Amino acid sequence: MHMQPIPELLSGDNLRFQQILINLVKNALKFAVTGDVRIFVAHDEDEQLLKVDVVDNGKGIRSEDMGKLFSYFGKLKRTANINSEGIGMGLMICQNLVKMNKGTISVHSNGENQGSVFSFTLSVKPVEAQE
Repeated sequence: MHMQPIPELLSGDNLRFQQILINLVKNALKFAVTGDVRIFVAHDEDEQLLKVDVVDNGKGIRSEDMGKLFSYFGKLKRTANINSEGIGMGLMICQNLVKMNKGTISVHSNGENQGSVFSFTLSVKPVEAQE
């Protein structure tokens, strides 16, 4: 992916973008040890994709739990006491919304207590600024 500066205006599915981002940020805040959550955004003009990384310094994800995250009722038992309000549908819904918008979603963690990075891409198009 070759990243360029982000155009001032992009056209895409704004509502779905908000839903995905809010869900990932809420999850990150639940699991962040010190509440440290960072969001990085990049634009791939050639592929017409917006790439977003939501990074936390939280509980991390064990490799054996990775496959459970994007499944129905994918709530992890190890962190159920932290995430007591959800039933494990948020990431599956995010995955479906991303796919509807010709994007991808993934997660990376170096393991337990190493934090997590949730990344997603969405199809976008630059919009010429109107005066």
